[in-house]
Amino acid sequence: MPYGKQIKAIALTAYAGEMNQQQAIKAGFQQHVSKPIEPSILVQAIHSLVGSADSNS
Repeated sequence: MPYGKQIKAIALTAYAGEMNQQQAIKAGFQQHVSKPIEPSILVQAIHSLVGSADSNS
């Protein structure tokens, strides 16, 4: 990975509040997903993150 590239990450947590989501984003995560989660929703979140990583290359 070239120097200075950002690692994409999703916060997967049991905390579902708006404040928790804001804290996760502020901490550097690109997305916040709360548990329990449907597998299809997690796949969709990963796909959108990978897709955004490809467009930033």
